[in-house]
Amino acid sequence: MLTCVKGFKVTAYLEKTVEKSLLKLQDPTAIEFLTPEGYPLRAGQTFKQPRLARTLMQLGSDGGHSFYQGENARAMLADMQKRGSLYQLSDLEKYRSLPVRPVKNNYREYSIYGSPPPSSSLATIKLVLDLLNKKLPLFPDNADGVMALAKAGQKVISAKYNGISSCLNNPDAFAAIADATEIASNAADTSVTDTNTTHLCVWDKTGMIVSITMTLGNHFGTGELSPGGFFYNNEMRNYTDKVAGYPDDYPEKAGPVSSKSPIIVTRKGRPWLAIGGAGSDRIIFNTALTLARAIAGNDLAKSISAPRFYLDYRNKLSLEWQKNLELTRQLKLLAKDTEVKAGCDDFFGLVSAIQASGSNLLTVADQRRDGSCGINQP
Repeated sequence: MLTCVKGFKVTAYLEKTVEKSLLKLQDPTAIEFLTPEGYPLRAGQTFKQPRLARTLMQLGSDGGHSFYQGENARAMLADMQKRGSLYQLSDLEKYRSLPVRPVKNNYREYSIYGSPPPSSSLATIKLVLDLLNKKLPLFPDNADGVMALAKAGQKVISAKYNGISSCLNNPDAFAAIADATEIASNAADTSVTDTNTTHLCVWDKTGMIVSITMTLGNHFGTGELSPGGFFYNNEMRNYTDKVAGYPDDYPEKAGPVSSKSPIIVTRKGRPWLAIGGAGSDRIIFNTALTLARAIAGNDLAKSISAPRFYLDYRNKLSLEWQKNLELTRQLKLLAKDTEVKAGCDDFFGLVSAIQASGSNLLTVADQRRDGSCGINQP
């Protein structure tokens, strides 16, 4: 909340994101918000969000009452209805967050916990186990090694489209679905890289841990700014077949399938690592590969910063620019459809993680998407 009041320094990444987003935004309130000096926010400029600060402070003081029933709720509903929404106050009043049982898989002395379907922790954990059990090269230095990893990810991510929505009541069924799956023909359009997802890991001094993935869908969601100072999300697109295949009997209240994969890992029963990511289906691949590397004993910073790659359902290989130009040349010869993207390109998302290291905690910032880390000592 203090950041909203005092403001923060606009980064180069945010500057670029705002520039591109303003070309599509139509909401005058949102445009004014992102151009407080009459031009798009620039790197180094201090950006303040007093309306959002007031909303958050009120939420903190009344336990959420203002957002679901009070003045903030009524102002938001009036704004949404003006924009064509059918939501009523009763819809907000009846909302409840439901506790769920996490999914769990074991690997040697490690227990890996994730959120259950319709999120994709199941797929991420399955890919971790595949990479480790098949002893695939986790830091490949040749084209065959890269493709082996990429194809393992392609297969499991295809299973997300083919079957994760059928695992709501039986998460254990996903492993067999993934093993039997064919490459999906209805996977998401990977040319759509404008995603406004981030991941947060927090580990306090008492040992309480949070691993949470948050998203607006596209950058700035629907592009419409609410009276509370936040943008509305456009996650309804997750109900389309570009995100998953939904059976006819899919429960109305189950929520949409998403790639979100927040994970917490214990080692010999003690908290060991919290991890998650951003970047659409790259969440699953990046998080799984980073976690497999960490479990195999590799340095967490090296595991996150290593050059990324991704093979989609059309066998298009996307490569993050790297210094090993010979490896890139080999991959272009091996994969007919290969695209090299700029280093730290938005397409490759972000991984956040905190790891226990003896009596200390290790945090690592991802150089992509303004990844950051820090320790707050009272």
